[in-house]
Amino acid sequence: MRLNPLDLFPFSVELALSWAHFMAGHYEEAVRLGRRAIRQQPNFQPALRVFAAACVRAGNLNEARAAIARMRDLNPAFRVSNIKDVLIFGRSEDLAAYEDALRMAGLPD
Repeated sequence: MRLNPLDLFPFSVELALSWAHFMAGHYEEAVRLGRRAIRQQPNFQPALRVFAAACVRAGNLNEARAAIARMRDLNPAFRVSNIKDVLIFGRSEDLAAYEDALRMAGLPD
C-alpha cells in the first residue's frame, strides 16, 4: 500500500492482509483490516466472509452475524459447503476452522 498509494483496488490489499491475520490467529487485527476493506467495498463478499469469521474468533458475534446477513442479501444461495468452490486450503484443519467460524456467524451449511 505504501508502494502504490494510487492503487484502484486498495480493498483487495486490506482483504489479503485481513485473511493473513485471520490465518495467523491475530483476530483483532483481521477484524480491523476487514472493516477497512468493507468500508471501501461494502458488497465484496469475500471481505464480508473473512470479516465475519474474524469477528467470531474475536468475540464480536453481532458484527459477524450482520456481515453474514449482508453477504446473504447479496448471494442467498451461498453456503458453508460452497467454501471449497471459491477457496483452496492447504490444510484441512484451516478449512474446518474457517467453516466453523462462518457457521457460528450464521452461514448455513
